[in-house]
Amino acid sequence: MQRPQPGSDIEVEVEYAMDRNMIPPQSGRRIYRGEVLKSYRWLTDREFCLTGDDQWPILVINLGNVVSMRFESGSSTEVNTAVRSWEVTGSGGNRYLVTRDHSGWSCDCKGFQFRRHCRHVTEVSAAN
Repeated sequence: MQRPQPGSDIEVEVEYAMDRNMIPPQSGRRIYRGEVLKSYRWLTDREFCLTGDDQWPILVINLGNVVSMRFESGSSTEVNTAVRSWEVTGSGGNRYLVTRDHSGWSCDCKGFQFRRHCRHVTEVSAAN
């Protein structure tokens, strides 16, 4: 999957399933045009920011929802969409499975289930 680089001018077609958690709630296909912005630290490598309109000045686009992308200027980099897993031993000796897929990082420990973040993911992501 191609991820556009900051400064690129693109037209991207995105398909959404009905999701009430999205702001604003939306479904169907949308076409957005704009400049790719520098990504925020909290975004995964499968997301990017795009200039929007007056109501939504910054759009976050997930590559998993992209149907097509056309570059008017700029470039892209290849993003690995394969699923990878690592087995990690916790401080108490328990074994956990850390996974990286199209939606980002996850861990099957209780801490990640509650906080969406844990030291297992931090350790594996820093090493990879």
